[in-house]
Amino acid sequence: MCVCEREREHIFEEAEMNGAMVCLLLLLVRTTWQWQEVRGETGGAERVVIELHHSCEYKSDYLVSNAGFRDGLESSTKMADESIFKALRGQGVAMARTDFGPNGFNPPHKHPGALEVLYVMDGTLRVGFVGSNETILEQRLSTGDLFVFPPDIVHYQLNMNSNSSAMAISAFNSSNPGTSQIAY
Repeated sequence: MCVCEREREHIFEEAEMNGAMVCLLLLLVRTTWQWQEVRGETGGAERVVIELHHSCEYKSDYLVSNAGFRDGLESSTKMADESIFKALRGQGVAMARTDFGPNGFNPPHKHPGALEVLYVMDGTLRVGFVGSNETILEQRLSTGDLFVFPPDIVHYQLNMNSNSSAMAISAFNSSNPGTSQIAY
């Protein structure tokens, strides 16, 4: 096998692994939602499942590319929730893609009532959240690492590399997690 074939094979293996991790994220978030529902932690909210009539309505390429960086922050987040992707209505899941430029920063924010599982697709991030005793809990994440942000907790992400970009995928246990910016 020549070098090009081995490199191509490695790229396909990496893509399969990333796809598998995204599927695992969604399964984890979905299972968490069902477990909360069984324990009565969803506040008795009725989940409404919308039946779509065309197979194309179950597919979206919304997260394929980034949306350009916000002024001065060198980060961009695209949320695929029920308002963007109709197939998510009533399903209890949503996803987001966050792209970070060098030293990019996703400022403090929270998702009311939604747990977030973040998967680092590429790069090194410093993530943190404000704990219940008002202390900041931080962790350094590298490609392939997962991190959980509890529901309604103020959190942030920072690309620690000043020379290259980073990307993360997040899964939420709500089809409408919402985002409340704290400051930036």
